[in-house]
Amino acid sequence: MKPPSPGLWVGQTDEGEIGLLYETIDEILYRIDYNLGFNGLNKEDIEKVRKMRKIAEHKLKMPPMYEIK
Repeated sequence: MKPPSPGLWVGQTDEGEIGLLYETIDEILYRIDYNLGFNGLNKEDIEKVRKMRKIAEHKLKMPPMYEIK
C-alpha cells in the first residue's frame, strides 16, 4: 500500500511532514481519549500530537450560518 502523501514532490509523505508515524499518533490519541497513561511513549511526541489536535480543533465545529439577503 502506498503511504499517504500530499504529492507535492517525489518521496514526500504525510508521516515525513508530521515527523511521526500514524501508528504513534493513533496510540497517543487513543490514550488521550480514554484517559490512559503515556508509559513508554516519547514526551515530545505526546506534546506534538496535543498541539496538532488543539490547532485543528476548529475543524470539528460547524461554521456559523449566515443569512443571504
